[in-house]
Amino acid sequence: MADSIGQLPTTKSSARLYARLLLASAVAEKFDKQGRVVVPGFLKRYAGLKGKVVVTGLYDRVEVWDKKIWEKLEEKVDKDAGKIAEELSGLGI
Repeated sequence: MADSIGQLPTTKSSARLYARLLLASAVAEKFDKQGRVVVPGFLKRYAGLKGKVVVTGLYDRVEVWDKKIWEKLEEKVDKDAGKIAEELSGLGI
């Protein structure tokens, strides 16, 4: 879904409003006394954040993953790397 939202024309106000409607709730805007970002409870539950986390960059955004979930994803990517590369080979990257 995020990819299709990213394809909306930013020149249209309705497209910008729609993107904000869907994505604005994914904002962590509080800091604690030590300057750390406070992730709201509903986002922690949505992302399955339970213990240690991994912060990654993806294009123009930051993702926060539960470390155990991230490690499972890394294992899957490592296992399927050849297949993934083959599927993407026709994209001209």
